[in-house]
Amino acid sequence: MNKLIALMALLLAGSALADTEVVVGRVECVTPRKQVKRATVTVAEGGDKVRAWFDGNQNRFCVEGLAPGAARVVASGTFRRIIVGSALREEEQPFTHAIAVVVHGLRPDVERIPVRYQVRPGEVRRSRLSVFLGAAFSRERDQNRRWRNVTVASSRPDDVEVAVSVDRNGVLKLGIGGKQLGRALLTFEGDRAVNGSWQHVVRTMEVEVVRQR
Repeated sequence: MNKLIALMALLLAGSALADTEVVVGRVECVTPRKQVKRATVTVAEGGDKVRAWFDGNQNRFCVEGLAPGAARVVASGTFRRIIVGSALREEEQPFTHAIAVVVHGLRPDVERIPVRYQVRPGEVRRSRLSVFLGAAFSRERDQNRRWRNVTVASSRPDDVEVAVSVDRNGVLKLGIGGKQLGRALLTFEGDRAVNGSWQHVVRTMEVEVVRQR
């Protein structure tokens, strides 16, 4: 069980509070053990770091990480309490709880491209950079808005060279050139914008320079 869910389950049952951690872009929800009749959820500190609310349709409390940092969320209201006696009756049991939240940045998205790319000596193959790093890395005009800090590198630049360019339409292009027979591991890196934060993206791919047919 997620640490936040486990903590809030205890919290809403009346247990002591403790700090917890969430990740940017993730929403965590927990259903309390009792039916909530009325609830108010506020972000007392760090309103730009988290969003928090009560989902009345599903009787659950939710927290979403917006940006790295710290926040404090306060939930208050009443639970439904059924009293068994000569006749069933309902009472409201008040509650007020606070939770300290630490929001972490997105974990790096790291993958190895399983295809072995081939190129001939003296040949340069060009493709859209977004084919390798994702749709956010499509156009030059989106720098520092959808993407930033793009770098490309070859483990053996004497055999395989790699470079990023921009075509006449502002589309980011990746050029992979063969210099001499051999193999190299190419590494493509950059940051993409996700929910107001930056996620580091890394892709690696093996390239082979083959003889001309």
